[in-house]
Amino acid sequence: SGWITNLASGVTIAFCIETSGHPLVGTNAFAYLCGDQTAGLFRCFTDGVAGPDSIMFRGGGLADTLCPNSHGTQGWTHVAFVYDATGESRAYVNGSRVNTVAQPAALAIVGTGTFRVGGYSGSIDSLDTGQFMESFRLYDTALTDTQINQLAVGCITQTYSLNSGAASFAVNGVSSSVIAPGQVA
Repeated sequence: SGWITNLASGVTIAFCIETSGHPLVGTNAFAYLCGDQTAGLFRCFTDGVAGPDSIMFRGGGLADTLCPNSHGTQGWTHVAFVYDATGESRAYVNGSRVNTVAQPAALAIVGTGTFRVGGYSGSIDSLDTGQFMESFRLYDTALTDTQINQLAVGCITQTYSLNSGAASFAVNGVSSSVIAPGQVA
């Protein structure tokens, strides 16, 4: 990202995640989603010690905040973590609060390296084939329950059907055409 981590008055991390296409979904397929090692090991990751299909918000002097059953086979899911400088962190799935954890008040999460999205500085354990993250947002303040709910409404919830002859398209710079329903060339 090129951004040096400096979160002194609170933090909100929110994103949409889809992992149902990953070959190891439901089997504790660990991946870092974001973080900065130089900011007290501040990070967000899937599975591992969080458990299958769950996400953990950890480090930076914060007590672990678990977001259980927050991804997996259900398609696109909106996930958010909020640290409120008054002394709590909250986890949300699709706009609903699923966990609240007491935290130290007035904690500053400050690093000397860059904050990484889609991975973790210095690590190769990042998003893998079949895992997708979109609409990543990082705020240097704690959003309210209402604001998190509004963000969740914007998460991708539609599926698209490709029909023969629909059009040409490009994915990651590779041009393709629909040749039959469900088939591309």
